[in-house]
Amino acid sequence: MRTIARVTRIKLQKGRHLVKRGDVWYLETCTRGWQRRRSLGTGDLEVATRRATDGTEPWVAPAKPHPELGRVRVLSAPGREIPGLSGVDIYGKGRSGSRGPRSLLPLQPSTFLILLAIGRGQAHGYAIMQEIGQLGGGQLRMGPGTLYRSVQRMLVDKLLEEVDGEASEDSDQRRRYYRLTKLGLSVAREESLRLERLVMAAKVRGLTPK
Repeated sequence: MRTIARVTRIKLQKGRHLVKRGDVWYLETCTRGWQRRRSLGTGDLEVATRRATDGTEPWVAPAKPHPELGRVRVLSAPGREIPGLSGVDIYGKGRSGSRGPRSLLPLQPSTFLILLAIGRGQAHGYAIMQEIGQLGGGQLRMGPGTLYRSVQRMLVDKLLEEVDGEASEDSDQRRRYYRLTKLGLSVAREESLRLERLVMAAKVRGLTPK
């Protein structure tokens, strides 16, 4: 029996995905109904994310059909089917072409929690996870996998930037520190306002705890 390789897919932005097939990450781009794929030559997610944004790796042949994905009809090209694309690529919500803060709303819960945990300062991954636990009064927990994937997406979306950590005798040089960008701060404020309006609407309708 033929074994189907596991496929891992991470959305970078509309029409652009990181896809891991076997031990290698690929960048898949769908433009005007055509799919292109290029190997990023690594199995490390962070390295793959950086290579996906610098545009230095050569393009390889268009993707072949995959047994798990099959064929789907592309809305922008009536009557034509492109192999190897999933429904997520074509029908996903995506992000608006605008880079304004509201174009990124609503945020995923993990993204908003990371923005809240960092606030106006800077923090490394472990400190972010600890702060999220405190924000939720011990009822919230974010594991390393979720944190790492979320941070990578936020770096790509320019919500976070990597900075040099504060030097101290106890500091670990391998730790990576992050802070909110100007866009990240604006997005956090817009999301806070959106959630505040929802809470107010819930109060008006008597749906909040008494």
